[in-house]
Amino acid sequence: MAIILDCVDNYCDLRGSSEKLPMCPTCQVFFDPYGHGFPGKAKPKYDLSATNEHMHLASPRLMEFLEKVCTSPIEFFETGGGYFVLRPKREVVLDMRGFGINPTAACQTCGEPNGVYSSIQFAAEILPGQMPVGPMDMVRSRQRFGERRQRDFLLLIGDQLAKELKAQKFKGLSI
Repeated sequence: MAIILDCVDNYCDLRGSSEKLPMCPTCQVFFDPYGHGFPGKAKPKYDLSATNEHMHLASPRLMEFLEKVCTSPIEFFETGGGYFVLRPKREVVLDMRGFGINPTAACQTCGEPNGVYSSIQFAAEILPGQMPVGPMDMVRSRQRFGERRQRDFLLLIGDQLAKELKAQKFKGLSI
């Protein structure tokens, strides 16, 4: 079963107001926000938190834990402050109807969903035909949520990983 892993905002801005990243000219979503460095020096007080760009920032402690126990691959990008932006390598396509979102309302240029979907609080339903999220997996949604430049994927975790994260008492997580 896939569980949405949410986290607190840390109000850090890893990119400043960088206009240099390639973005869709229509909806202004960054095409590949992970293809460039993270010059910000964020040092939040949480083990997992979200930046202003909706990127997931992990503490060294959380990164080490995930590298040991997670059964699916995760990329970690070091920031200037010793924390890590995390991005699971495996992505799944969510059934957007479960979120009350019209999946046909997409940008005509890049195909990203239009609208603001930053407060998703429902169970994540994966479209049929995809490999399920394993008990100790962490994956990301193919769809990105948020508003314009501040869009990023949802983190989805398996039920056993959720229990392990709770038992370790990491700060900033909401499961």
